[in-house]
Amino acid sequence: MNTRFSHNAAQVGGEGLDALAATDLIPTSYSAALRRRFDIDVDTIESPAATYVPEYYESNYAYPLLIWLHDEGGTERDLLRIMPEISNRNYFGMSLRGPLQARTDQDGYRWSHLIDDVIAVENELHEQVGRLRRMYNIHSERVFIGGCGDGATAAIRIALRHPEWFAGVACLGGGMPTMDKPLANYRQMQGKRILLASEQSGETAEPSQTRGLGTLLHTAGMTICSRMYESAKPTHHDVVRDIDRWMMQECYRTVTVE
Repeated sequence: MNTRFSHNAAQVGGEGLDALAATDLIPTSYSAALRRRFDIDVDTIESPAATYVPEYYESNYAYPLLIWLHDEGGTERDLLRIMPEISNRNYFGMSLRGPLQARTDQDGYRWSHLIDDVIAVENELHEQVGRLRRMYNIHSERVFIGGCGDGATAAIRIALRHPEWFAGVACLGGGMPTMDKPLANYRQMQGKRILLASEQSGETAEPSQTRGLGTLLHTAGMTICSRMYESAKPTHHDVVRDIDRWMMQECYRTVTVE
């Protein structure tokens, strides 16, 4: 497997980002015209993927990419609701479907901690990002991964196993994943940025679990940004605003070294 999401297309950067205000949101009941901007890849029934294409896409600008992993009970289509609320112009989005049926009464899926399932998801993720970068201008150094609840834990697991793939991780209410030697790649984790969001109710994860995760990742040299919210759901206004700002800060930070 390649160590980066790379291909032969030239990368274009440093032209600045269209910093859309978080209040300029598209309604979650998106129209037929908006629906046409979404690419649902169902070629692989076992692991469908959803792709979000930003409004007014400019092919001469290398866009950041947010890979989003849904919570238990969700699907890859959760991305289509979440991305416009973060920003409808600033980022591409991509999401996979969890490999297991949800354990709750809801219809939907969840993520597995079994190593064979984890590797299968990683391979599918790598393939889908490569496909996306062959179609669009995606910045290889500005690929973020994130998720909510069960998906946040899965995102942390993949990021710890492949820190060289990502510019940062957005963890909304996730906990420490079950895995051997979570800091085995600590050298590659140095300076990586992580947004850790917890909620007062502890519905997605207890705040103490999030603090413990932050302490562990800080010892590995990661740059931790911790936030506490009334709700750590990815549709809460304060949460999506902070995700947008957090990713923008990393994008602006790397402009000077390109």
